[in-house]
Amino acid sequence: AAGFPIKLLNYMAARRASVLFRSSASVGIVHRQNAMLAASDTPDALSDAIVELLDDGELRNHVAQGGFAFVRTHHDRSAVANHVCRCYERVLRRTPAEESECPAYSS
Repeated sequence: AAGFPIKLLNYMAARRASVLFRSSASVGIVHRQNAMLAASDTPDALSDAIVELLDDGELRNHVAQGGFAFVRTHHDRSAVANHVCRCYERVLRRTPAEESECPAYSS
């Protein structure tokens, strides 16, 4: 997957355990750590993962807390702002020679 759906980040930020298909999990999503990942893209696999979370309060809490920690570390506004600032700093340090080699930076 190319990125994170905002709704997944919102669920994690709200400390809600999330269930998704393994095939749609983005980098950093870890089964039973910060989300439950259904092994296959089938309704049965998804329902099995949901039922497992519903039946196991300790696992549900662990996944919810792991998701919250993941969002706070990698996707909260401060983390995103720091990343954007680092990108701007990198662009601003470019020399005119580097800019001419990269059409994206030329006007």
